Amino acid sequence: MDLLIVGNAFEHGNTFWPDWESFCAFYPDDLRNGKLPCTCGETNQTYNWNWEPQRTGTHVLSNGNREVVFHPVYSPGTAAVRGNKILEKNMHHYWEIKILTKLYGTDVMIGVGTPDVSLEERQYKFCSMLGCEDQSWGYSYRGSLQHNKLTREYGPPFGIGTIIGIHLDMYSGTLEYYMNRKPLGIAFRGLKNKDLYPMVCSTAAQSSIRLISAFSFPDSLEMTCLKVISSRATLKKQFNSIPGLTRLIKPEYFWCLPGKDERNLDIELSVEDEAILPLKTVVEIETRQRKRLRTNKWGMEYSGIDQEYFTHRDFFRKVTHGVIKSLKKKPYYSPSCQKCSLRPDLNVNEKLISIGEIKKKIGVDINDVDIYGDIDDTL
Repeated sequence: MDLLIVGNAFEHGNTFWPDWESFCAFYPDDLRNGKLPCTCGETNQTYNWNWEPQRTGTHVLSNGNREVVFHPVYSPGTAAVRGNKILEKNMHHYWEIKILTKLYGTDVMIGVGTPDVSLEERQYKFCSMLGCEDQSWGYSYRGSLQHNKLTREYGPPFGIGTIIGIHLDMYSGTLEYYMNRKPLGIAFRGLKNKDLYPMVCSTAAQSSIRLISAFSFPDSLEMTCLKVISSRATLKKQFNSIPGLTRLIKPEYFWCLPGKDERNLDIELSVEDEAILPLKTVVEIETRQRKRLRTNKWGMEYSGIDQEYFTHRDFFRKVTHGVIKSLKKKPYYSPSCQKCSLRPDLNVNEKLISIGEIKKKIGVDINDVDIYGDIDDTL
């Protein structure tokens, strides 16, 4: 099957179902023994620390103690690894971890923990280790956060090819995650004056991750300005309109550079689209103050969180379940996807599929759909 993967996928028969976003585009046959060999996104190779060797035998380190393979033979429980030094107080710390294999099973988590966290205590128990006590904080590959046995939804799931960035601000005591260099928002607070190690844990056999950068730097006006610019659409547009400006930015601030707006698209709604979209959404699209809307084969995505968004996303998951096979010959491109270093000649263009096109392919009659995204029993 000639299918381009830009996100994690699970197999359903002969069909791949994208469920998370990869940093680069690659094909399934690019994998070597189940591992992604590309070096996409690994240009900022500064390492203030690496992973600390352990004697438990639950993982294997390589590549200068930056690459980890958890449970190299089989998995009897939860393996964990931590950095070889405590992160300095009153500093900013940013590091990135690239997922090299498919993630599955009980949990794979990325976060931080104090020296009181025992890495061997749960090696024969399957659990979500980071955050199962008050001495650690973790982000699960399923998209949730955990601390002190309390979980909450936070961001999208991650998997093979995803780059997870972690920004630990020891001045204010906050921790924020980045997915493929896009901020997900503050995840945890109250970390000031704590002794913390970077940590990763996994229950999945032969799962692998790589540390691709690790910076530590003091607070600065330059970084503060960049983060403010990144959060304001108008300032971001002005920043990107100045040629050569990014060359003046310090290399360690690459992760907070204002990116170009990948959703700056003019959307034309068909009559069918307007018939099933809430009036509020249609008005937003038709006005200059609209939230940018884009559709893909899962449904609708637009900036900002709205209950209507989740309702219709769930609806299109139902409608398209079991029929993506008809679309599998069309490679699915994500707007943030980049060319893979394994395929430099790959032409990656954004592929948008309208709601009307989805319904046309799967044969859904507009009369069978109500505005709440439910499907009549006749379907």
